[in-house]
Amino acid sequence: MTAARTDGGAERKPGDRIARKLELVRRLAEGGMGELWVARNLNTQAEVAIKLLRPHRADDDHAAERFRHEAELGAKLTHRNVTRVFDLLVDEDGALVLVMELLHGRTLEAAYKEKGTLGCREAVEIIVPVLGALQHAHDRGVIHRDVKPSNIFLDVDPDGHTTPKLLDFGIAKTHDFSALTHTGEALGSPRYMSPEQVRASKQLDGRSDLFSIGVVLYEIITGENPFDAPSPTAALAQVLELEVDPHPKIEPRLWLEIQRALAKQPYERHATANELSEALCRAVEIAAPESLRHPGPSTASATLDADTAPMPSVLPGAREPEIARPVPFRRGVLALGTAAIALVAVLGFVLFGRGTPPEPAAAAQTEAGPASAAANAPADDAPPTVGDLDTPPTTAPRATRGVPRRRQFALPAASRPSPGAAAAGAKAPGPGSATPAPSIARTPGF
Repeated sequence: MTAARTDGGAERKPGDRIARKLELVRRLAEGGMGELWVARNLNTQAEVAIKLLRPHRADDDHAAERFRHEAELGAKLTHRNVTRVFDLLVDEDGALVLVMELLHGRTLEAAYKEKGTLGCREAVEIIVPVLGALQHAHDRGVIHRDVKPSNIFLDVDPDGHTTPKLLDFGIAKTHDFSALTHTGEALGSPRYMSPEQVRASKQLDGRSDLFSIGVVLYEIITGENPFDAPSPTAALAQVLELEVDPHPKIEPRLWLEIQRALAKQPYERHATANELSEALCRAVEIAAPESLRHPGPSTASATLDADTAPMPSVLPGAREPEIARPVPFRRGVLALGTAAIALVAVLGFVLFGRGTPPEPAAAAQTEAGPASAAANAPADDAPPTVGDLDTPPTTAPRATRGVPRRRQFALPAASRPSPGAAAAGAKAPGPGSATPAPSIARTPGF
């Protein structure tokens, strides 16, 4: 005889047939939306895990759509650290049935509570594969939004090898999940939600899951949740406001990475799950996974949408980490060359640009004797070197001010002194010259 249920459905028991393909073996868990059972495939006799949505919830379009959404994501994500989904069936009474791989072992929550706490190295060895699963999901535009110890399963194979598996993508966010989420609705477990998830932000991206990973690491190492408030509402307030202090059970190097993962602003956290994974491995000095040491071609096909696309690691106006950045070689050479040219220009202007009055220079030339005068005097038929006497030196083009030039103006050939006259100190006018050369007015700064 079948027992009646208070929710209007029938009490399921071992031996019942599901969708004419499966036979129930034993119940594993029961929740508000449905039940989790071990079932046997009637055709292959293979045991599988099935999740049944309660019949009365199947009439709820919102709940049914989420159930179908989880099935689609499970089939889309094919990673060794993600639970595989095989099929989605509909029972005769209208219940939706999600068929998944059967895992053997226990959840991370059960494992650490039984043991008390985990060491830093052991905790990282469990979390790094989970980060690999999250990176796989994020590359495909999927954000889990419910990472917690009870959703991480430690699957033990017949050889005793343990493989962490990420469970339950029931509230995962994708590019089309806005149709499944009410406006302003915050979904998740309060003590593991990121601040932007608490605010139901449309800017949610993969770094929200990294915040949850930071909470999980803190909890399994210390045995305490950092936001363990007496009520869900108080826990959400702590997520938004409480700065988590270091714990003596967490090694300092590892704490730096956990603290960064728990940052209130997404841009202050690690940019990707792979980056956090590498940082954790370095902190506890273990080898990074092979996929991180030898990354293959990127499988990231798409981000979410304009509102949920990954944000830059440092937003405009945010304070960046103080990291020494080497100046590129070409930029350095250009800067040195520019400085050298400027120095030469300044020195040329100081030494040669202002010039000296012609009278003292002429007197010095006169006292030097015939040999020096003859050596310094230009040829009779040589053209003026700078300009006519009528052209003041300050009117020279600006581009020539830094170029060395003669310290006196050249005189016309008719008015130049002969070597003998220079030696005698007399200024004899040349043939055909009736008037002396005009004098130059000295101006301040000339």
